[in-house]
Amino acid sequence: MMRRSLRPAPREVNVGEDPRSRESRLPPEMSQPRTAQPRTVQPNGTIDPGGSAMTVRPAASALPAGPATDDARVHGDDGWPPVTEESARERVAGRCFGLRPPRLVGAELEWLTRTRSGGRPTAAHLAGALGAHAPGSVAPGSPHAALPAGGSVSIEPGGQVEISSAPLRDVDTLCAALTADAAALRALLGARGIEMIPGAVDGVRAPSRILTVARYAAMQERFDRNGPLGAAMMCNTAAIHVSVDCGADPEDLALRWRALNAVGPALVAAFADAGDAVVGGDGHGGMTRAGRWASERMRTWLTLDPGRTGLDAAAPGASADPVAAYTRWALSAPLLCVQREDGDWSVPGDVTFAQWIAGDAAAPDRAPTAADLDYHLTTLFPPVRPCGHLEVRYIDAQPAPAGDHGQALHEEAWPAPIAVVDALVRTPETARRAAAIAESTRGEWRRAAQRGLADEELRGSAQALLGLAAEAAPGGATQAIESVARRIARAGGSAVGAARSSSPQDDRDDVRAACRSALERARRRTRVLTDVPDDQLTAQHSELMSPLVWDLAHIGNQEDLWLVRAAGGRAATPPVTGPQDEPWRSHDSGDAPAHDGAHGLDDLYDAFRHPRATRPALPILGPEAARGYTASVRAHAMAVLERCGFDGDPLTAGGFVFGMVAQHEQQHDETMLATHQLRTGPRLLHAPAAPRARRPLGGDAGAPGAVRSDRAAPEVVVPGGAFTMGTDGAPGPESWALDNERPAHRVEVAAFAIEAVPVTNRRYARFIADGGYRRRELWSERGWRHRLQEVLEAPQFWSRAGDGHWVRRRFGATEDLEPDEPVVHVSYFEAEAFAAWAGKRLPTEAEWEKAARHHPSAGHSRAYPWGDEAPAERHANLGQRHLSPAGVWAYPDGATASGIHQLIGDVWEWTSSGFEAYPGFRAFPYREYSEVFFGGDYRVLRGGSFGTDAVACRGTFRNWDHPVRRQIFAGIRLARDCADAAGSSSSGADESGDA
Repeated sequence: MMRRSLRPAPREVNVGEDPRSRESRLPPEMSQPRTAQPRTVQPNGTIDPGGSAMTVRPAASALPAGPATDDARVHGDDGWPPVTEESARERVAGRCFGLRPPRLVGAELEWLTRTRSGGRPTAAHLAGALGAHAPGSVAPGSPHAALPAGGSVSIEPGGQVEISSAPLRDVDTLCAALTADAAALRALLGARGIEMIPGAVDGVRAPSRILTVARYAAMQERFDRNGPLGAAMMCNTAAIHVSVDCGADPEDLALRWRALNAVGPALVAAFADAGDAVVGGDGHGGMTRAGRWASERMRTWLTLDPGRTGLDAAAPGASADPVAAYTRWALSAPLLCVQREDGDWSVPGDVTFAQWIAGDAAAPDRAPTAADLDYHLTTLFPPVRPCGHLEVRYIDAQPAPAGDHGQALHEEAWPAPIAVVDALVRTPETARRAAAIAESTRGEWRRAAQRGLADEELRGSAQALLGLAAEAAPGGATQAIESVARRIARAGGSAVGAARSSSPQDDRDDVRAACRSALERARRRTRVLTDVPDDQLTAQHSELMSPLVWDLAHIGNQEDLWLVRAAGGRAATPPVTGPQDEPWRSHDSGDAPAHDGAHGLDDLYDAFRHPRATRPALPILGPEAARGYTASVRAHAMAVLERCGFDGDPLTAGGFVFGMVAQHEQQHDETMLATHQLRTGPRLLHAPAAPRARRPLGGDAGAPGAVRSDRAAPEVVVPGGAFTMGTDGAPGPESWALDNERPAHRVEVAAFAIEAVPVTNRRYARFIADGGYRRRELWSERGWRHRLQEVLEAPQFWSRAGDGHWVRRRFGATEDLEPDEPVVHVSYFEAEAFAAWAGKRLPTEAEWEKAARHHPSAGHSRAYPWGDEAPAERHANLGQRHLSPAGVWAYPDGATASGIHQLIGDVWEWTSSGFEAYPGFRAFPYREYSEVFFGGDYRVLRGGSFGTDAVACRGTFRNWDHPVRRQIFAGIRLARDCADAAGSSSSGADESGDA
């Protein structure tokens, strides 16, 4: 654990609108479902309990006037009374989430356009071609007639054309209607010399808007603050959007929400378009051809404000309560642009809608109204946007398909992604399976956009999702899905998207991407752990642990100290005030003194100054303030990351300090996971079940929860001799190794035998049955005294059911004991006593590392037991992917060459070694991370647990804790001197006989 001693448009607006177009994008039938909170804010500020949540409000000029007043801060400029935080939350929830049984699907298809000369058509040219079908943006007063099959046409700022379908009953009907409307649109435009170009990106022409209204100029001004690709996004990209119903009830909504967000990166990779087949040329469109990403369109979105695009860890896509999470996120999003009645569009600074409600000094000089809020919602572009239905926005427009030998095919490629999205949430079970398949790549938007199918993990997820979709889709859609699946299979390990030549800039970009990915992954997990009711966030569930809200703000404070200040040279980030949270108010601060200023946080969140038991009495930040503060810090930290050169300063070289902060957050995430285990009440966390044992020890497990006699675990003999322990932090998996893992040094280790798998519940229950907790001779003096004092009789969270068999409590649920799962929640003293009962001992730290890293034939140390490849889902149970250890033998791909399994993940393993410095140790970047703990009453644990993230788990990583600790996810692996291991197996074969 890291320790520091360092206004609105005067028109109708629609929640389903795209930033680039003035026309409504919301399929009208989908806009009228039963709503999650069916209340509508009226112009007089009252709540209409029967109003449709998706009712489109009248234009501002048609609204009744508010009470006469000269105070624009009271009523705003449009006649609507101002919104309060409460009414804003109600309005977001009501307008964005509509509940009804899923039955409809809709889509929007976009195409790039060009004239016969290759240029962009003008607005007048498009209006002339479209006639009665032209939208008002290019033909004011047009009837905007529907196309033959019911779709409507809109025009994007760069001249892209879009068809928005009506919502229809199934994918086959939808695709037939879109095919007919696309043919009609192509004929209309073709008659005027305008060509529709399939594909997601125009990499040739410089971005140029043909829609020149002031609002778009304001939008572009805002986007340009992030770089040139904002204009490219508006003018040079095309997408496919798929809309499905929210679901029948809140549980169904949560399931569909999580699934559609989880599968996003894998589907980005599956349908990525790098732009090769668009127009061709030399890259003058604001996107470079050299170093082209797999999805150039998604690349443009990733350059924009993540608080608007939802492509960062702060996005609400993983939440089990999407209404609350999205509402909170939407109100915390920055304003894009604001209009007054005089027609002037202004681009405010970095002010959120919540800060506007609160009257922040930097906010617009009038109060926001419900119409302002409605417009604000149209300027948010998360990967899955709730618009009364769920709009999936992350899929590239598809280039013309090619046959198996690269020939052009005279058909469309867009039906496949529509069919896939619909199929993956077709039933609750399919949605659950889809979310589980994609869990390991959830949130990996940047990696998906950059590498696409060249990324092995993303390709595997995409293949599995396509298989599931083909299985779930109705008959007519299966062929299109299977065609994509064959393409993905052909991609294999080939580099999809041009490989980049190595250069110093490329190296820096790689480091930056790795740092960004690690930070974003950690923040996604933090949000899962803290996206709980406020009373659960602020309660202290055990004196051993902090309130979760303390951990949350501490994570932000450490990130501010090290990334914003130390690495970025910036001022400390101040706490964020909000309309509901005082900046320095805890959930129960009593008479504790307040602390003023950003630096006051440094004291509040100093783990050394304030032991865990005392933290609830501190004037710590409340839930909303803590969330706002960590989000604000993250925005500043990411700005530092984008400008970092990664050389010169040892703190930033190789991205070390960013990696250190990511590891710190993940370590606190594991601590918060332990807090969730200690809390009482119903389960708040959910994850797929862990894999079961592949070959149970001791035969049939019998009735649920029954523990039969076990067999001795097989052993592997590790030959004696010297090996390299620790690391010097060479480039690769160990480049972010912390100071206590350094330096690399040679260690002589005598031959020893070590068990091939961790000790199981079955074996440990046998120890209990044999009187292990009553036999003084098995325990050390300190251990026995502690056992008597704490009345230890079984691992923490174990208890007897009514019939006497063992059960355990896990994250709020009582479960039968899984016999062939590693035992967890045992102290060092319990592990020591078990080893004595088994006639063995705990391994030393050096023995453990040699077993995990030393390659017996190559004679060198590797990063992980299986080699130097970064941990993947097939290797180990890590990162809270599951909420328990997996059964033994469940990860054969993660074993050592000599057959030792599950050294990484599942449970931390106690060693017999105290926590000491390695020879030549040098504290970096501060003493209080490791040095102050050397020589104390700590025992080293190795290997990580199911709650440890891969960034903080490698063959050299050292954890340490007091020997009495049981709330940590710690288990046991046994060893013995080789002289006592004569005749034991080195192949991992089971021994015969009962223990």
